[in-house]
Amino acid sequence: MTHFSQLKRLKLIASPQFTDKRVGYLAMLLLDERQDVHLLITNCLKKEAGAASGTPPASPGATRRARDDDVFLRLAGAGRQPRPQGVVKRAGAEDRTVRGWDLSLGTEAWRGWCGGAVSALAAGEADGRGEGRLLLAAAGGAVRFFDTRSRTPLTTLWSSGVSGPCPSSRGIAGEVAVTALALAHSHRLYTAAGDKLRLWDLRMLESICKVWSGHAAAVMCLALGMGTNGDLVATGSKDHYVRTLEMQPQDAGGWEASNRRLLEPPHYDGVQALALCDDVLYSASRDTSLKRWSLTDNSLTHSVMNAHKGWVTGVCVVGPEAERVVASCGRDAALRLWSASLRPAAPPAALPDAAHALRPHPRHALRVLYTAGNDGRVRCWRIRQYR
Repeated sequence: MTHFSQLKRLKLIASPQFTDKRVGYLAMLLLDERQDVHLLITNCLKKEAGAASGTPPASPGATRRARDDDVFLRLAGAGRQPRPQGVVKRAGAEDRTVRGWDLSLGTEAWRGWCGGAVSALAAGEADGRGEGRLLLAAAGGAVRFFDTRSRTPLTTLWSSGVSGPCPSSRGIAGEVAVTALALAHSHRLYTAAGDKLRLWDLRMLESICKVWSGHAAAVMCLALGMGTNGDLVATGSKDHYVRTLEMQPQDAGGWEASNRRLLEPPHYDGVQALALCDDVLYSASRDTSLKRWSLTDNSLTHSVMNAHKGWVTGVCVVGPEAERVVASCGRDAALRLWSASLRPAAPPAALPDAAHALRPHPRHALRVLYTAGNDGRVRCWRIRQYR
């Protein structure tokens, strides 16, 4: 039996069409266990049996992780610009640029160069007048600090805790990739690099605190809320766990981490996105699930397995308080709406391509969402009605 015919049988067995599989199974009877292709066919059958059992997918191999961890597009919150065009949405991508889009005119309003694939974005106000000029973009071990009146970054914040040019003692190769950003009150920036969190004061452009997140692997997402006396920080990691801690200011001017909490049970795979609303936290994972946590008693209140047919890559809360819904997107190219208790609220909306980032409009009363995906496009969605 020729190698061509053996591989043809393997191709028929791996086909998603039932008619092709039937022919491949019948042709498999002509093989014996000494054929080299027999092991490939056995692995193919085991893979299909595992998919049919509904077992959550495991983490991909190292080669695929290196390709998949840097998503194609990241989104930052929309901000009001001091001009009639209105709302500007900002996005960063693997083409090493960050861009601002005027949503009223549908045109590009600003573009900046990061020097590397953008892994995280954070946008805020540069001053107290509501002018959304501040933009921070993480690319590798650097966080580029932009004022959107200029196309070049004002300075660079490094994962080692210094600002300005790359420190010569470490070099770029000595920096750890920054995987998540979160901005609090326009002048406090939280960055995640590996399993460490760092707090920056953007008024002085210096790192004021570095703490261990408590995770055993890299932190992939952050969410900020109001704590008892400071900032409540929620972290999701590749170690499958979600943790919370409070960053509290000290009399001497420093900050200290306290009230650390581990939320259990964990996900079956890495946590990709978090959404914090009052005392409720939502987490989205590669294991296709969504979880709802109550931060009053740090307990799991509801979980949805197979929320998407693939990694759940984004989750956010949208709508006014009386009509609040949860939105999620994933690699199955679907946008889904859930009630605040994670019950289905509307049929899924089909996306042209897999979405990797999801953000709500800052004015929740508008009920508007933004998605960004593999095709390099940022799309705006309006929630009309839901049950």
